[in-house]
Amino acid sequence: MLRCYDQLYAQKYEISLINEQNNNTIANAEARVNDPVMNLDIFYDLYDVTANNSMHLAPIHRSCIWQ
Repeated sequence: MLRCYDQLYAQKYEISLINEQNNNTIANAEARVNDPVMNLDIFYDLYDVTANNSMHLAPIHRSCIWQ
């Protein structure tokens, strides 16, 4: 019985997450934190982020609002 309940809950939770992703215009928490810092040169210096790291964003692709 508990297994059936778990499976039902997992299916409802998965559908809820899919609906949230498709209908939510606000970026998820990971994107709200990671994307801005990936555009800061100091981030790469402080944390020694190299081109081999998944957090690396090539300088030509970084946003620069203020010079």
